[in-house]
Amino acid sequence: MSVKRRPTPQTDDLIWFCRGLASALQGGTSVLAALDGLAEEAPARLHATLPAVRSRVRAGGRIPDALDDLGWPSFVSAIARYGDAQGDLAASLPLAVEALEVEQGLPKARSRELRAFGLAFGRLGPMFRGGVPTLTAIECAAESVAGSAAQEALTAAGRAVRGGEALSDALDRLAPDLPEMTTDMIRDGERDGRLGDVLSVVSDYLLDESASARRAATPRKQEARNA
Repeated sequence: MSVKRRPTPQTDDLIWFCRGLASALQGGTSVLAALDGLAEEAPARLHATLPAVRSRVRAGGRIPDALDDLGWPSFVSAIARYGDAQGDLAASLPLAVEALEVEQGLPKARSRELRAFGLAFGRLGPMFRGGVPTLTAIECAAESVAGSAAQEALTAAGRAVRGGEALSDALDRLAPDLPEMTTDMIRDGERDGRLGDVLSVVSDYLLDESASARRAATPRKQEARNA
């Protein structure tokens, strides 16, 4: 008998949940009371989801575990997990919102691999700023772009970092198609202790580049069809 899989929530639903929970917790509301309030206001797509989260928390579970159970993106639950461990879940959730809002505003058509790297770095930056351990953050970022060259490169880079290599040096070796300036920026971020911030900047750059590459390719495809 096959297990019925829950549908992956849409990005705007994830943003709504993370922002609403953070706002309630920042106002001093308990987690359970916050979830009760969110359940009353939830978009229709979340009506079947929030009761499962509330049940898990009422039984003594933690929010990040509930999100994992629902199959929500691992980078969101990772950010929440390490914020929760520090006793400040309310401060960590806006970092997830930040990454999700960037992705929500992206046009659908992108140059595939640059876009995958851009998305991965855009998720990695908030995880680093949220205190997620380096290896866990890299693993989650890689999983979030499954099936791409970015996943393969980041997975291998994680192994290299575990062995003591700097992330920038590993990416230089393992992702030679990345623009050189991106690994230079990552190296500067490592040196200055600002890697989380720098990765978000690198993400923006790569996403812009992927959009430009796609736009440049579109007229050529149209010309080919008209030939």
